[in-house]
Amino acid sequence: MAEQLIGVGFWRNLRQPSLPDPAWFVDQQWSPMEQQKVLAYLAQGRYLHYWMGLSWCRFRCGENNMGACDLTDGTYCWPEGLAHYIIKHHVRLPKEVVQHILSQSEFPFAKAAQALQGLYDTSWWQQQRGWHSADSSFVSGDDGEERNYLRRFDRNQIEFNETTDVTAEAVAARERLVQSLREKYSTGQSSQPRPRPPRLTGSTPSPLR
Repeated sequence: MAEQLIGVGFWRNLRQPSLPDPAWFVDQQWSPMEQQKVLAYLAQGRYLHYWMGLSWCRFRCGENNMGACDLTDGTYCWPEGLAHYIIKHHVRLPKEVVQHILSQSEFPFAKAAQALQGLYDTSWWQQQRGWHSADSSFVSGDDGEERNYLRRFDRNQIEFNETTDVTAEAVAARERLVQSLREKYSTGQSSQPRPRPPRLTGSTPSPLR
């Protein structure tokens, strides 16, 4: 039986704020040779899922065509646009993923072919904090999308997944997101990444492209 895939490289967004932020993983000093090996490996991934709509860069660099597919090697599953973050924004994947890739003598095509379509597990990925966990990118493609999210949230017009969106961690992350957006638009902040994520004074407890 094929093992459940481990999701990596899926970034936080308005619907899934508990996912990691790519800004946490920026490493300008990553070995170019190691980086190229990782990129070559990722490029050989088997196409697994095809989604409606293209992904967009969380750094808002202007790249809005980052693919609509997920790829796999039979162990991990990652979005097609992950290579963009590595090439353009110096994102380095966690050491466990890099070591896994470098330990392969060749790409495991046979194992990748056995991978089953379906949900992949992102529980491990959601615990990763990179090396700059105080930094932040964007959770949406533009400010208008964020304002619309706030309006819909206040009117209870957002449908949440009964399995993944109601966990204590997911609810807490959503509360932090809403709080940060309220602060951003109440003070008229410009569209720049926040240097630090917001901190809530309360302790109310509360997949991915």
